[in-house]
Amino acid sequence: MREIKVTQPDEDWLEKNGVRDWPIWTKDPSTFDWYYDSEEHCLILEGKVTVREGAQEVHLKPGDFVVFPKGLRCRWEVEQPVRKYYKFVELLMCFMKNARLNESGVFNCGVEYRTIAGG
Repeated sequence: MREIKVTQPDEDWLEKNGVRDWPIWTKDPSTFDWYYDSEEHCLILEGKVTVREGAQEVHLKPGDFVVFPKGLRCRWEVEQPVRKYYKFVELLMCFMKNARLNESGVFNCGVEYRTIAGG
């Protein structure tokens, strides 16, 4: 099972990482299956969603920053119209020797990171 990570970052973190410059995705209430062939980072702006993978059930609401891992197969249940900032991350380039995942599951180099490929 691949873990879906959810945090509630503050405005400073969102600004520092340029989240509000990402594209916006919307979806009306519906249920559908989804496969992540790339890791996705997103910030839920509006709506109510339940994402299920096997026994794992994650409830998403406005303010949640979510990391969906590459290879995840899940079912989305959009209960209220959803609106989110999103970015697919295929490859991150770092400019420090000791790069690592931070507490949000985001690759953190301590100096900067940038997306080389993806949405």
